[in-house]
Amino acid sequence: MLGNSGAGKTTYLSLMYAEMSQGVFGFQVRAKTGEQHKQLLQDAKGIRRGVYPAVTHRRASYDLTLSYNGAVVLPFTWRDHRGGAAGDRTSDAVDVTELHRDLLDSDAIIMFADGAELVSSARAARAFGRLSGQDRKSVV
Repeated sequence: MLGNSGAGKTTYLSLMYAEMSQGVFGFQVRAKTGEQHKQLLQDAKGIRRGVYPAVTHRRASYDLTLSYNGAVVLPFTWRDHRGGAAGDRTSDAVDVTELHRDLLDSDAIIMFADGAELVSSARAARAFGRLSGQDRKSVV
């Protein structure tokens, strides 16, 4: 998961997990550890009360399993990277190195952008454009 700080990456993950852990049309997502399960549900409960998770300062990794009607379909790892890690130019930062490795190993990438900031801030639009490989005109 990539995006600027405050774009909603951790919020999305927590709320998606809370819904999918209950099951949706036969599909269910579960964390492999009870600790991660409890943390994601606790974060989702807080968000619903208006209390958002702390900003992610480094990569968080969640080992999850997707099931359909009780049968395991796909074990996968969801990685939540620090906002701004993709835009950092210092290759010696540990999280930037982890991000580069994760990008090379990934099957999919989900990108997040704060929509209001994207259309109201040329700087934010340029930053998202750099992340996505698109120029500002095609983003806005």
